Amino acid sequence: MESLAVEQPNFLSVTDNGKGASQDQFKALYDEKEVVGIKSGLGLHLIRDLAKAIDCEISVDSKIGMGTTFILKL
Repeated sequence: MESLAVEQPNFLSVTDNGKGASQDQFKALYDEKEVVGIKSGLGLHLIRDLAKAIDCEISVDSKIGMGTTFILKL
């Protein structure tokens, strides 16, 4: 986990070393009506709900076989 404060806004980055996923599998991060299709890892619904609770934007970078980085713009 990494937190960056370079004036405003602040960023919180969380990276795992899992198997990664395609961008299509992350639709649930941005749309509550989407079904979460990934059964392992950080739990997309938790990331989405955290972002909603603290009113921040989510971006995700995932590479198959290398892991995923979630960035929350606070």
